[in-house]
Amino acid sequence: MDEAAAPEPAESYVRLSVVTVPQPERKPAAAALRAPVKATPAPERKTAPPRAPEATRKPQKPAPIRIGGYRDCTGNPQPCIDQGRGLTLYGRDVGVNILAAHNYHGYQWLSRVTVGRTVVVTSGQLAGTYRVTGHMRLNRQSGAIPSFGGADLVLQSCEGSGTGFSLLRRVS
Repeated sequence: MDEAAAPEPAESYVRLSVVTVPQPERKPAAAALRAPVKATPAPERKTAPPRAPEATRKPQKPAPIRIGGYRDCTGNPQPCIDQGRGLTLYGRDVGVNILAAHNYHGYQWLSRVTVGRTVVVTSGQLAGTYRVTGHMRLNRQSGAIPSFGGADLVLQSCEGSGTGFSLLRRVS
């Protein structure tokens, strides 16, 4: 191989030159031709007064529970309760007023009314206003009626394999 025939490294490079091409004059955009916008402050908003912290707010009193009707089945209440057509009154023959219904007919709430809650019976011989004073639970669904400690009205519903009661005192 002949060394003279090989190109020089400098000869293999191409020289570039930068040519600046003049750009045509650009017109300003339409937005730039508009008059400047004047800022005006928004009117003051009237805001509600700040709410009191949770701890200082008065708790809302729940609305009274209203019971509008019931059937008196004193002496043989079970068939009336089983029919599921509403509340059944019984127990009067042993000196207590019990309104009962099955939990699976939508009356599971009877045995769980919150202590202190007001219940208003609007019709019949039990008409009046009552307040829940306590609860009682039996581990059975039949048998003798227990002593309810002088409750004026008892709300009863089944709870699992037991029976639950809300005990009420008349307030008016």
